[in-house]
Amino acid sequence: MNLGVAGWVLDTAPLLEFADGSSYARAVTSAARRHGLTLLVPIGALAEAYAIRRDSRQRQRLQPIRDEHEMWVLSLPSEVHAPDWERYATLADGDRTAGHVAVLAALRGWPIVTDRDQLFHRVIPGVQIVPA
Repeated sequence: MNLGVAGWVLDTAPLLEFADGSSYARAVTSAARRHGLTLLVPIGALAEAYAIRRDSRQRQRLQPIRDEHEMWVLSLPSEVHAPDWERYATLADGDRTAGHVAVLAALRGWPIVTDRDQLFHRVIPGVQIVPA
């Protein structure tokens, strides 16, 4: 279901790039701005990025995502139908974050920015992947 808004759903890998301040992260942000895209971030993916990147400078780079500045939108688990989330999590080998990413992408028809293309192609055949 596309609500007239375009965007990408971000998995954990691109968020780690943002925490690292990489040129890849700047390119994703620039492309999103240029094309008027929303960057949808499941809260579990953001929590994983915070857990992996413990340095205060890295965490500070994640702050705009957490605070929903610019084109960022956080998604809470309560925003999706629980049985759908569970079904996608089961297809993702029990990975609840991947399940949340998948259900958001499926509902909106949006691509997923990830380094786990094989997993998401198995969970949502035909989903468009933006490599991270």
